[in-house]
Amino acid sequence: MKRAGRSCFVVLLVAVFLTAFPLTGETSDDVIRELSERFDKLEQENTDLKAEVKRLNEKIEGVEGETRNLKALSGSPVADMQPVTHKTPFDIGMYGFIKTDLIYNDSQSGEDGVSAPSESEGARDDNEFMFNVRDTRIGFDFSGPAVFEDGKAKGKIEFDFYGSSDDHSLVSYPRFRKVYAQFVFPSWNVLAGQTDDFFSPLNADMLSTNDMRRTGNIGYRHPQVVLTNTWPGFGEDTLKTQLGMLETTDLNADTGSPDFAGYITYGTKILDRPFQIGAGGLCGRQNTSDTVDRNVDIWAVTGHITYDITRELSLKMEGFQGAGLTNYRGIGPTEVSNSSDDKAKSLMGAGGWLQLSYKPRESKWEFINGIGKEDVVTMLSSLDTSTWDYNFSNYHSVAYNLTDNLYLGLEFQRIITKYKQKDGGDLSRVMTSVVYSF
Repeated sequence: MKRAGRSCFVVLLVAVFLTAFPLTGETSDDVIRELSERFDKLEQENTDLKAEVKRLNEKIEGVEGETRNLKALSGSPVADMQPVTHKTPFDIGMYGFIKTDLIYNDSQSGEDGVSAPSESEGARDDNEFMFNVRDTRIGFDFSGPAVFEDGKAKGKIEFDFYGSSDDHSLVSYPRFRKVYAQFVFPSWNVLAGQTDDFFSPLNADMLSTNDMRRTGNIGYRHPQVVLTNTWPGFGEDTLKTQLGMLETTDLNADTGSPDFAGYITYGTKILDRPFQIGAGGLCGRQNTSDTVDRNVDIWAVTGHITYDITRELSLKMEGFQGAGLTNYRGIGPTEVSNSSDDKAKSLMGAGGWLQLSYKPRESKWEFINGIGKEDVVTMLSSLDTSTWDYNFSNYHSVAYNLTDNLYLGLEFQRIITKYKQKDGGDLSRVMTSVVYSF
């Protein structure tokens, strides 16, 4: 190509020269004929050069293909394996952690340590020691393709190993925690699938999986459809609203309608530190039995506050009042029967929890302390012995980061339960965890 460029430049100079000094007679004809022959020769050389460049490019592509094949074959047990490339319009990211827990309870606890101690007088003081790896989690984030001009499709699949099994150490079945698709635009998004209940957005930062549920914290993970809007016009502050519907169990589905919920969150700064406050609620109906067609009300009013007091010290707290919230991990049974009229009614109560976290700057240590309580306010008959009057808990944990993705944790939790119509129970739990995140 360079030779052809130089030849054309020579021809141009000759043309300029001839224009400046016109030739006459026979000499002029000879020169023009000679120049024409040279021009034809240059054109042929240019054509030959193009063919040579094409041949070299094809040879280079062949060498690159052979290199890819050699890389794919190296270390492979299959000698004739060819590389397979599957291009997709989205990105996939993997995350999770491997977690091993050692747990000691000085009394047996209900729901695998999720709620209150056992109310059985004989079993209540039996201590327990457990190894547990079922809180290990694996997740995948999906992003793309584009939706219209300014949107994007996203998705998530996350599971742990708390599937159906009563054996802590030998049998662990995968269980979906979060499975959803999401369509995200600059100021709003729509989520459809199973994820954390949005009307009660906070969870305690505990090594234990109970997250203070049934001791002041409600909300779990349920199938839902949620519309989220982020409203402009607030400067550095933020305003977010969420509206959606949820479904919990077959008894909830038997009513013929989902539960409806809404939540509003406002974020700002106080003393130049991030502050957030939110409030919302839930309403719905649930069937009380597989055999009796009788529905009771489900409702809740919820709220939360988070505040980074300093760079090292942070606060978060959440509270609720409601009825029929057992499937949202609150207040015990969904309904109770009054002996005087034998009519079912929702069990009503209230609760809340608070947590302080302290992480010294440039330190590998973190210290967390929390407290929570749930009260049942519905008047019960003397025949009811399964419902608690209150359930109280406090927890204290410390974590040390050995590396960026490996830490050790130690936690103490105390649970005190007072039942409505009989003696209560109490439990002390000591738990240590080794967590490797990826």
